[in-house]
Amino acid sequence: MKDYPHAWLREYHRESADVPRHATADRVMSDSMTGVILAGGESRRMGVDKSFLDLGGRPIIEHVVDILTESFPRVFIITNDPDKYERFGVPMLPDVIPGVGTLGGIHAGLHSLEDRAAFFVASDMPFIRPGVIDYLTDAFHDTDAVVPCLAGYYEPLLAVYSKECLVHAERAIAEQKRRPVEFLEDVRMRKVLEDELCPIDPGLLSIFNINTPDDYVRACELYEEEGGISRRECA
Repeated sequence: MKDYPHAWLREYHRESADVPRHATADRVMSDSMTGVILAGGESRRMGVDKSFLDLGGRPIIEHVVDILTESFPRVFIITNDPDKYERFGVPMLPDVIPGVGTLGGIHAGLHSLEDRAAFFVASDMPFIRPGVIDYLTDAFHDTDAVVPCLAGYYEPLLAVYSKECLVHAERAIAEQKRRPVEFLEDVRMRKVLEDELCPIDPGLLSIFNINTPDDYVRACELYEEEGGISRRECA
């Protein structure tokens, strides 16, 4: 087993090694990937920590944790403020290289990754469809990353990254790059287009994130319209 720098992480992988695959009505979830949630952004446009905004009586990030724990046997939260997220019951990791934003969060997740790849999301994306997770993870073969590209824009925080991406993320940080899309130029990438995801998620709600008060109002409306959060039906 890998020699992890954090004792709790060594223990977590020791315990999770015997976790059975997650059986669902349609498929058996891969046990070779980890779910990673990036939390702790500055939320400048919102003015408050958007991860903890109420959505249906629960914090937004709690919905994200539920979605990922239904799909992956191992889930981490990347945060430099672990006390805030301890109540959600999943391990937490700090940035290895602080102060470099979202790219630093991706780097931290890859740095401590035991599995061959991880599925990365942001903590303010409560409407991720299980079918979209399945499609993106199933597309991960003979590549180092699977990233949606919608209307010409990459969605780097609804994506799969292999451990091979670590060196490219480190290089981008060393070159003073901060945007995740800047390291994608150097990796073998499977680009997933809009017409592939629309049959699974017609409204593309999986990419909806909450950056502004107007976004939050819309999220509350969507929650009511959708009758809650789309969940995986377990057999």
